[in-house]
Amino acid sequence: MIINEKCIYCNSTENLTESDIITYALTGAKLKKRFVCKKHNSYTNDKFESDCVKNWDFFRNQLGFTTREGNIVKYKGNIVIDDIVIKDVNLSDKKTFYTSQILSTTHNGHKVILGNSNLLRDKLKIEPTEIDSNKISMQYKFSLKELIISAKMKRTIAKIAYEWYCYTHDINGYQNQYDGIVSYILEGCEQESIVECVVDAYAFMVANQLCEIGTNSIYDYIDKFGNCYVVFNFWNIVIYKIKIHQNNTPVIKKENFITMERYNVDGTKDHVTFGVYSLNGGFDVISESCDEALNRLYNLYIKNLELLSTHTVLTIYTLKCMIDDLFDDITGLEKGKLTLSDLLEYEESKRIFIIQLALLFNESFSYNYDESFNSNLKNLLSSDEYFVVNKDELSEYAKKIVKLYEDGLLIQNLIKGIDYFYNCYEHEMKRINI
Repeated sequence: MIINEKCIYCNSTENLTESDIITYALTGAKLKKRFVCKKHNSYTNDKFESDCVKNWDFFRNQLGFTTREGNIVKYKGNIVIDDIVIKDVNLSDKKTFYTSQILSTTHNGHKVILGNSNLLRDKLKIEPTEIDSNKISMQYKFSLKELIISAKMKRTIAKIAYEWYCYTHDINGYQNQYDGIVSYILEGCEQESIVECVVDAYAFMVANQLCEIGTNSIYDYIDKFGNCYVVFNFWNIVIYKIKIHQNNTPVIKKENFITMERYNVDGTKDHVTFGVYSLNGGFDVISESCDEALNRLYNLYIKNLELLSTHTVLTIYTLKCMIDDLFDDITGLEKGKLTLSDLLEYEESKRIFIIQLALLFNESFSYNYDESFNSNLKNLLSSDEYFVVNKDELSEYAKKIVKLYEDGLLIQNLIKGIDYFYNCYEHEMKRINI
């Protein structure tokens, strides 16, 4: 029997398009299905998704996500040098200060210009005063309320939950029982609470045990009253509970086994099962209004975001971007256009680490093509905490890099290591079907 595909928002059979169920810009793992019409696909993106994603650009940058064109994600922030502040600059990383960008501001009645020394000499014909790079910092300000519980964020979360539920349960077209959540997604109105924030200690314990920072995880369940919910753990930062509908047979049993789908930051997808036990015979995840939860869990959310912003999350995507930049700078060093200081990005910690990693790829490391990239990376770094790198542990390695350069071994070893990485990257992209 042939079933005509219908839009899950309006039952239209025309102009059906693929929807990014978990918005591609917010996950390393792609999840798509052709079950949303062009009108509603464009509407949800233009009305709230794109703005929601933009709010998370700084943290997307930290996770190493790229634009659809493969470019590094930039964000608006300030550059601070002592008491001089240059506002609203397009930033990506510390390399911003060493490229073709020339920035200016007014300080104490005087014009201040910041840029690459050679560029300022050649373009503006001025003799600049060199600044210690350690005095330069990037400043990014955000509103926790805007990030986590804004109307656009909540509607984006509702869209993810509804589309994932339809995808998982092979729902074809719109059905009246989903009127509440669909009305909220499309119109922003709700007669009852659709999206709440989880405050359940057990739910957070499970998430922390089974998920890494940057991972999206999701599962659904039916409570003892017949309410169907989706629980969505966003980047292991905040957990949402979304009401899908209330038309199910109540589930009343002491032992429940829940299957959690994981969409990992390295692009892989998998699932895990965890068990729960309830004395009252029904499973539920405790939640409350997003405003109340923000007040209750404010410090937890800040702690999670600080972890994300002060550590480098290692994924196939972050490393590919960093390796590409390193290779370009090696070429510049070989041609005499860059110095060793440029290559080291003035001992910026991410650059020191990626040089270290490239050199490790050049040594005795043997890539296991039967395992995921993250599993191989764990073996390469000989660490159980393979997905984060502490920025404070790399200064000593810079001295070793300088010694290799003085011995004439740095460039050739880096190029060999980078070639090996690219081979591994191509294999990983095929493995995860990208």
